Amino acid sequence: MKNSIYILFLLFAVSLDAQTFQQKDFSVGFPHEQPNQAVDILFGNSYINGWIEVDITGTFSHQNSVGIIKKLFQIGANPSNSIWSSPTSRIVEAAGPILDNIYIGDIVWDPAINQYKLTIYHTSPNANPYNIRLTQHSYDQTVLGSTTLGTIYTNPLTGNNRHSVYYNDNVGIGTTTPENAENWEKVLEIKGNEHSKIITSSSKITTGVWSHNYGFYGSPEGGMAGTSTNHPYSLVTNKTPKMTIATDGNVGIGTTNPQNKLDVNGTVHAKEVKVDMTGWADFVFEKDYQLPTLDEVEQHIHEKGHLPNIPNTKEVTENGISLGESQKLLLQKIEELTLYSIEQNKLNKEQSELLRQQQQEIQDLRNEIKVIKK
Repeated sequence: MKNSIYILFLLFAVSLDAQTFQQKDFSVGFPHEQPNQAVDILFGNSYINGWIEVDITGTFSHQNSVGIIKKLFQIGANPSNSIWSSPTSRIVEAAGPILDNIYIGDIVWDPAINQYKLTIYHTSPNANPYNIRLTQHSYDQTVLGSTTLGTIYTNPLTGNNRHSVYYNDNVGIGTTTPENAENWEKVLEIKGNEHSKIITSSSKITTGVWSHNYGFYGSPEGGMAGTSTNHPYSLVTNKTPKMTIATDGNVGIGTTNPQNKLDVNGTVHAKEVKVDMTGWADFVFEKDYQLPTLDEVEQHIHEKGHLPNIPNTKEVTENGISLGESQKLLLQKIEELTLYSIEQNKLNKEQSELLRQQQQEIQDLRNEIKVIKK
């Protein structure tokens, strides 16, 4: 059932340098305890060209009605829906909780009434009055003189992403109650049912933050951040990149050009580091292992300046060391030293036994000499 409304309007037009400027005001009061109401601004079936700005202001009369919302259209349209330049629009200013109540639609052609219209949606059940001002800038004729306001009717807002913007409070997109359980000073919440996304982009790079119930881009369900174009992603503090994830998945800390799964240009402090290895140095204890002689080791040190199979200073400086491989080589040398020690221990035992026998023989000879002297 349609409700009658009272419309007050003020119309004036001026022409400056062949450019026409025209304004028209309407006042509209939405009924009480009837949410999801709407009213159409009717532009007629005429030539429309230039910029049309829609300003809606609320009052302090009822809850969530104070504030202002503006929407600016650039449009070129001929009669009977012959649009030669599709309407484009953007919100140029918005402030106050009026946004909880009001949504400005787009200028569209309605074939049922054979004219262009712009729908204003009112979602609040409170009886709120609003002032609507239309402003047109055009180098051609203006249409606001014949623009009228239709009657209020029920029309739920669907297919549009509602927005709630507070200049001095929290910000919610997809929700009128941004979550702030921890009482932060300011909160921006982008709320979706199963997933939501914040995107920033340039002419060639797209970066985003995602929340997804089922996972996306091969990631498990949860939160994601990064690029959706083939570009690296960096974390920056004090205007300096501190960590970079390259497009091949390599991660650099202190470097923006990582060549390995993790490159760190700095120190790493950990309670424990575990390295998965294939193969170990136990082959030293196998029967067919050819243990170098100490003479061979001495000759290698004399010629090369380092132990066999151990990288020299130049190699380590240029290529670094592999933690797992270096531990394996060091263990190999320890096991070789163990074999040398076992060999030396056997030799020491043999020499000790030989020395004991010699001492015994000497003592026997001394005893025989004593007997002869008597």
